[in-house]
Amino acid sequence: GNSSDSQGSERYRGTNVAGAVDSDYLRSTEGEGRNRNYSLSTRYDHKGTRPGENLKLDLRVSGNTSERDSRNASAYTVRPVNANPDLTRQRSDNDTRVIDLTGDYDRPGDNGILRVGYKVARNSNSFDNAFINIANGTLVESVNTGRTNRFEIDEFTAALYGTYQLRLSGKWGVQGGLR
Repeated sequence: GNSSDSQGSERYRGTNVAGAVDSDYLRSTEGEGRNRNYSLSTRYDHKGTRPGENLKLDLRVSGNTSERDSRNASAYTVRPVNANPDLTRQRSDNDTRVIDLTGDYDRPGDNGILRVGYKVARNSNSFDNAFINIANGTLVESVNTGRTNRFEIDEFTAALYGTYQLRLSGKWGVQGGLR
């Protein structure tokens, strides 16, 4: 994993259609974040007793977690109509996890080749973004519901397949299968 700290200043200036300045401010930001990643992959290969007979199993596990917190202070020279409060805070927490298991088996026969396999996978994601308004003077925090959001996605996949390729001659064959 790694962490990061940041500081920055940005100046924003906007004009209306008549060309008059309708917003002008300087935003100072301080932030900190952490990010952790992991990954594991393993594979098993087995050659059978027949030429071309193979079994392959793969397992992959990975994940990422990131957290970010930033504080903003805006100094308005010309305050726009829809301006955020002078003090705001943003927090983001994101998490991704993937588990993937696959297997493939090939078995040649006298007249053709049988291929079967499977895949089982789970993919989980969560995205949590909070925008906080901070009241001047009292420093009381309130959630900005117009900008705060949270999404969770949990996906599970299970699949099987099988094919058989029949040799009709040295140049011709026919294949059928199911998924």
